[in-house]
Parts: sequence; C-alpha cells; structure tokens
Amino acid sequence: QNSAVGSSGSGNMSSGDRGSVASNINISGVGPGPRTGIAITDATGSATFTDVNITGMTDGSVVVDGGSPDVTFSDGIIANGEGHLLAVTDTLGGTVSLTADTGRPFVDNGDGISVQNAAGNVAVQSSVPGNTAVVISSQKNGILVANSSGEQSFNGVTINAAGRGGPGYAGVNLQGNAGTTNLNNLRINLTDPANTAT
Repeated sequence: QNSAVGSSGSGNMSSGDRGSVASNINISGVGPGPRTGIAITDATGSATFTDVNITGMTDGSVVVDGGSPDVTFSDGIIANGEGHLLAVTDTLGGTVSLTADTGRPFVDNGDGISVQNAAGNVAVQSSVPGNTAVVISSQKNGILVANSSGEQSFNGVTINAAGRGGPGYAGVNLQGNAGTTNLNNLRINLTDPANTAT
C-alpha cells in the first residue's frame, strides 16, 4: 500500500500500512491551515522516501507518531520553516533514518529535531560521512531527546541558533533517556550568549 503523498499537501501513512514507497515527489505548502510534509502514525512495516522534496510546511516536515515503522528518507530536500524538521514520538520500535544528499543538507528554521518517548531508533546523517547533514536555526531546541530508550545517532549537524524561545531550551537538550545518543561532527554556534550549548 502506497502512502498518500502528494504535492501542496501532506503525505500520510497510518496504522497497518506496509511496504510504502514514494519517490520523485514535491510536497510544498500552500494555502491556509496546518501542513505536515510526511505524517506516519501508529504504523508498522517500512516506508521509503527517495528524492522527495519538502518545503513550506507549518506543522513539521517529517512526523512519526507511535507504532514501530522502519522509515527511510534519502536523496531529497527538506527546507523546514515551522514546526519540527523531524519529530519522533511514542514509537515502540523500528528505525527512522534521514540521509541528506551530498552538498544538500537539510535546513531547519523551525523547531529543530525532537525525539520523545521513543523506543525505536533514530538516525540523521549525510550520504558522505563527515559532510553536513542538517543546518538548524531553531526558536527552541536544536536537538531534543527526552525519555527515550532507543538509540539516536546524529552525524554532521550544525546548530546556528537555538534557545531563543526562552529558558529551558538548548542547542542539544537530553532529558531522562535510558537509551544511547551519539553526536558526531556536531557544531553549535549560538549567537545569543544567554543560550545554552548543551
């Protein structure tokens, strides 16, 4: 069953979907109302997104909520303006993996990356080790991992701003995790001296 992914809207994958594949698609935000690029809810099985471009979302670019899906996103573009570039919440297992194409890092000017209450694994990386995978300029946290027991791996992340939303936010914010968080090739450049790096 294919995910319902289309331009100028949202792509959705719900409970019971298996073997979903989307490629060569532009998802762009137009019109009023909240817009999510890819939303995967209480799903199992796999979802593969190749050469999918997401721009102009108001409610997040890639959102995974519940279930135990294996999600792979590669060779595409994410230019996130509002909401989270990636949000993974309440997963029971599975893996969510975002791989940026060489020379085309994902860009976030919204709320960064959030992983909360996740037993599944999360990975964000470039297709070329050592290259920049994502550039984050967040109003809140650059990367938040909270109450999660899975393994998170973030490779090639540049955080140019974070914590501008007020106290309690940081470039990297780790809270109450039982799992492992790996940060490699991480650069944090906070422009406000009141911000916290980690």
